[in-house]
Amino acid sequence: SLVFVPKEYLKQQMQAYGTGKIVSSSVAPLVPSGQRVTVGNVIKHTFRTHGIKGFYYSYKSTLMRNIPSAVLRFVIYEEFKLRWMKRQGATDEKAYQGGGLSPIFFLSGAVAGACASGLMTPMDVIKTRIATHTIPPNLSLQQTISFIASENGMKGLWAGARARMVWSGAFSAVGFGTFEAAKTLLGVKDVPMEETEVRGVNDRRLID
Repeated sequence: SLVFVPKEYLKQQMQAYGTGKIVSSSVAPLVPSGQRVTVGNVIKHTFRTHGIKGFYYSYKSTLMRNIPSAVLRFVIYEEFKLRWMKRQGATDEKAYQGGGLSPIFFLSGAVAGACASGLMTPMDVIKTRIATHTIPPNLSLQQTISFIASENGMKGLWAGARARMVWSGAFSAVGFGTFEAAKTLLGVKDVPMEETEVRGVNDRRLID
């Protein structure tokens, strides 16, 4: 997130205000009035007016989105993968191990990514609004939610949900599907929980 947040901040400025656009005083926090919106101008103006911390306006909200989203994504993926592999006749051990090239891994990844991103859309909206300076500064999480809801209703917290779910579903499908294929290609196998526990007991006995 230390690298991701500044990159995301710059990308969102370009998306929100348009690359090459000459800004007016209404978006003065972005770049000085009368200048064009370019990556270089945004970087220089942000650094001069706010220092390094200016690139991390949405750092806390990014963590509040990314950490739960990652947890949800992996839990949902594993759950769907295990259920669908067992329905295909795989043993418990095979379902747990995974690995190989199978549509199940890609489909499970797509569902996991779409669900996780859909559920975390409100936090993504909050992160984007903070980064683009389109809400008053120094608001608490509850105040930020109330401000967005007062402008656009509760549906404003779910703006862009469909697009996020489509993009994240495709991204996660490729990521998890490729991960499982790479496991087989590299000869990597997951260690069953029972074997891990036995090894732990044996290690403690050796130490004693």
